[in-house]
Amino acid sequence: AAATYSYEGSLTTAVQDRQICSWLMGWPMSFAGDLSSLSQENIEHYKKRFDLLNQLQEQYNIYNYFQFSGVPAPTDSDWHWWGKLNNHGCGAVVVLRGSLGAQERTINIPWVLPGRTYQVKALFADKVLGHFSGSDLQEGVLKIALPAYGQEILEIFY
Repeated sequence: AAATYSYEGSLTTAVQDRQICSWLMGWPMSFAGDLSSLSQENIEHYKKRFDLLNQLQEQYNIYNYFQFSGVPAPTDSDWHWWGKLNNHGCGAVVVLRGSLGAQERTINIPWVLPGRTYQVKALFADKVLGHFSGSDLQEGVLKIALPAYGQEILEIFY
């Protein structure tokens, strides 16, 4: 289950994005909360993000996949990431930065196919990060910059 509540405007779009990323570790079957506490901006932002997740599900069937080995363990103070990539290495990689850690870091994506060339797009930032060989992504040549408590969903496709 996932819950949401905005206390005196505490639910910012950055917090909503963090929730969306956290919810992607599973697949919440129910949502709870006081919807009357949400601002129109909150409602529109949730719709935009749920539309994005729906698109990823339709294109890559992301909810049937979860990869976590080969990357840092989850932490609130540093970086960690996980993939929701299909058998072709396409789908979503969720990247989170905690309270500390470098502003920029290279990340490895061990779940792609080494012989393929992939395009990587930062969906929250709406920015194409480039084309990379699967081997380069596995070795960690992709650099991501995030503020403290920042998050991004990367679309990996060819």
